[in-house]
Amino acid sequence: MKPQVSREPNGNINVFVGGAYQRLSHDKATALLQQLAEALRLPYSEGIAQFAGRVLRAHRPDGLPDMVGDVDGGTLQELALECALIEPFVCPPQGCCEACVCEADDRCYRLSSTGRALVDFSAQAAAEVGL
Repeated sequence: MKPQVSREPNGNINVFVGGAYQRLSHDKATALLQQLAEALRLPYSEGIAQFAGRVLRAHRPDGLPDMVGDVDGGTLQELALECALIEPFVCPPQGCCEACVCEADDRCYRLSSTGRALVDFSAQAAAEVGL
């Protein structure tokens, strides 16, 4: 059984699971969640969920307000790489962008397709509330 999800032009989400009640494996449940997120135009991957959890755990290791830590940019980059929100590439001789300060053949990082979808989604959400 493969769950099927689609979006109607009016915005309704159609979900077919093959019965009123169906027990789903982790992989099938994840596939269904990803299809629902896509139909709802929400970026989602296990990497996004893992990244959020890891950042919160780094900031508040015990979950209590008395143990607030600092999460530096290096840690954020490492977590984003581990969660597939950024991906490495080798910097070309002319640089990777106008502001590039890397040398040719340096290892650089760019947003993965999931990372780009997440950034685009957050920018759209911010624009909708006037930020």
